[in-house]
Amino acid sequence: MAFWTDAQRQDPKRAYRFKLTITGMAPGGKLIWYAKKVTKPKFSITETMHTYLNHKFYYPGRLEWQEVIATLVDPVEPNVTGDLMGMVQAAGYVIPSNPNGLTSIDKRSFVNQVQRITIDQIDSIGTVQESWHLNNAWIKDITLSDLDYEADELSTVDVTFRYDWADLDNSIFIPS
Repeated sequence: MAFWTDAQRQDPKRAYRFKLTITGMAPGGKLIWYAKKVTKPKFSITETMHTYLNHKFYYPGRLEWQEVIATLVDPVEPNVTGDLMGMVQAAGYVIPSNPNGLTSIDKRSFVNQVQRITIDQIDSIGTVQESWHLNNAWIKDITLSDLDYEADELSTVDVTFRYDWADLDNSIFIPS
């Protein structure tokens, strides 16, 4: 029977039940309680076309992982904007104060700052139903929300993560 006709079966996965953990922002692996929204990992497979006479034939190419975007509320404590800027600076960015400053950002330092990103989809009692891990993730883009006297929303920060690949933890048991 389908989940919508049998109340005794497990509920389907729900979009509002998730946990985001960015170890570099929450030392000790604490979850990011101020996460408002996060995209799940997704990928596309490139294609190669071969034309022969009046026909076109398509062949799969490389698998490319797409960026993950997390929207985080910016509370006073922890200071998300400050923490993110600290990670960028620790990864090698230095505000140019003299012409002899030759340091720059490198992937190893950035990956070490971000550490591990985990996106867990959970059920109504907090049991993990689906778990994704982003490998070699680094911050590609930080967008701070606008300030507006007409708005009463919470300030947010959109963080775009680039990563090499994502792992889906297939060891999670979901009863049928």
